[in-house]
Amino acid sequence: YMAAGTLALSGNAVVRDNTATRGGGFAAGGTTITLSDSATVRDNEAKSATAVAEGGGIFFYKGSVYEGSVTLSDDAAVSSNKAGDIGGGIAVQGGSLTLLDSAAVSGNSVTGANGYASGGGIYIS
Repeated sequence: YMAAGTLALSGNAVVRDNTATRGGGFAAGGTTITLSDSATVRDNEAKSATAVAEGGGIFFYKGSVYEGSVTLSDDAAVSSNKAGDIGGGIAVQGGSLTLLDSAAVSGNSVTGANGYASGGGIYIS
C-alpha cells in the first residue's frame, strides 16, 4: 500500500499470488505508478465476504492532495487477476490510467461475489 510517492516496476519484475480486499497485487493512492519493460502484475485476487472487493491486480484511488497516475508501457501486463466485485485487473477511482507500447490488460475477471460485477479488465470511476 502506498499513499504518496512513486512506484516503478520494470525489467521483468513480477507482483504475483497475493490477496487483499482492495488491490490484490497492490493498492496505491495519490502516487505515480509506472510498469514498463515487461513488468507483470498477475494471479492476484481482491476478495471479501462482506466488503466490496476492488482491483484484483491494482487498486488505485485519488489521494487527498495529488490525483496521481498509472502508466503501463513496453510490454507491461496486468493479467489473470480476479476481483470479487469491481476491476478484475485494475480499478481506478480518480487519477488517470495510460496504456502505451504493447501494454496489455488481459485474462482478468470479476466474480460478482457481493452483488457487483463491473470491469472485468479495467474499472474507472
